[in-house]
Amino acid sequence: MKPEQNHIQVYSEIQSRRLKFAVDFFFSRVGNFKVHLVLNEVDINPDLPTISYSHRPVHENTFHIRPAAILKEKTIEEQNIQLAEWGKLPCFFATEGSDIPFDVLGAAFYLVSRYEEYLPAEKDEHDRFLPRQSLAARMGFLERPLIDEWFKKLQTELYTRFGVVSKRRFKFVNTIDVDSAFAFVEKGLFRTVGAALRDLTRGKFTDVKHRVATILLGKKDPFNTFKYALDVNKKYGFDSIFFFLLGDYGTYDKNVPYTGMKFRALMKRVNDYATVGIHPSYYANNSSSMIGEQIERLSNTVHMPVEHSRFHFLKSEVPHSYRALINADILHDYTMGYASKPGFRASTCTPFKFFDLVQNRATRLTIHPFCLMEGTLKNYANTTPEAAFEKFKQFTDIVHSVQGTLYFVWHNDSLSNHGSNKGWREVYEKTIDYVGSKSGV
Repeated sequence: MKPEQNHIQVYSEIQSRRLKFAVDFFFSRVGNFKVHLVLNEVDINPDLPTISYSHRPVHENTFHIRPAAILKEKTIEEQNIQLAEWGKLPCFFATEGSDIPFDVLGAAFYLVSRYEEYLPAEKDEHDRFLPRQSLAARMGFLERPLIDEWFKKLQTELYTRFGVVSKRRFKFVNTIDVDSAFAFVEKGLFRTVGAALRDLTRGKFTDVKHRVATILLGKKDPFNTFKYALDVNKKYGFDSIFFFLLGDYGTYDKNVPYTGMKFRALMKRVNDYATVGIHPSYYANNSSSMIGEQIERLSNTVHMPVEHSRFHFLKSEVPHSYRALINADILHDYTMGYASKPGFRASTCTPFKFFDLVQNRATRLTIHPFCLMEGTLKNYANTTPEAAFEKFKQFTDIVHSVQGTLYFVWHNDSLSNHGSNKGWREVYEKTIDYVGSKSGV
């Protein structure tokens, strides 16, 4: 078998939707192999490298992985998870008598399906799954794309055995959430007057000056950083996605009105140079009707279908939030990550299809997991801009080491150098430059 070939076959006696999903995810999406799933021994192609996912190797020249029980099951139960090691990598669902000491497909399925989030767990004040509840945090691998690391090690063994080569490539997708497109303009009379009075009573005279200069004298609004963000990304040709919040005004949704002329013009302009997506509002996370209404507001503005989303406040709940997106015809979601901690919530830096454990089926919704948000460092960890850049470098290196897909989350106001955002624009520039240096562009 020539090294450049990347076709493999996986044989298993297990016939389940979980197995089909796990094989496709791990070998096709993570591994970028052309994979053939064989469920009957007589259908095995002797000319293809064979992985025997069964209780015995089907013939001499197979790579044997012994399965645990999880991919045969249909229910959602507490799993008995004991951490072990595969070389220097943590692993679980240990098995014996095979070429690796654990069921890598079952373990990958447990992590990427977010199995643990279907079980009873403590939530934060916004009803979000807490990072400390996760297996990754408790076992110390939250800041590692463990599934991709498993594949990298397995790929080395498959190359030695069969000469097959994965064609993974490092990729970066820049994403920006637009919680508030403008700091001062298009806020309406009552919000503008109220904010100005609050600034005066708190002694924030600089903000009063900026507000007057922006509204009355036509000075550029400090949060209008969109051309700048696009220009920085254009240098390297990176893909960019902007998620616009178009929910009605409320306690946690404080964007400008979606009917504002400047706001609508801004969304149209951004759509000319990047992908635009919806940022479903705080209370829309389980409501396909609310999501649909907000999608319609955006699509009617940019005159294009809207297929990308990230929930405001990263407020999502499995499986309900993802079902709501599917019902609203969203095809790609970028919420998979934590607000309060950096790291890999699904233990991967590879996009994957959402598997609904209750319905026991893979869906058409693709999940794009991010690993770091600037707001996590700025608002939760009180990290300085200088230290924040080192964190962005760290995660770039981690994802690059496994040739994964890197997603960061930024907000347009963080690029303004206005008020508490001072210094963060430089972090953004240096981060994009650093990612560019790792991309070879």
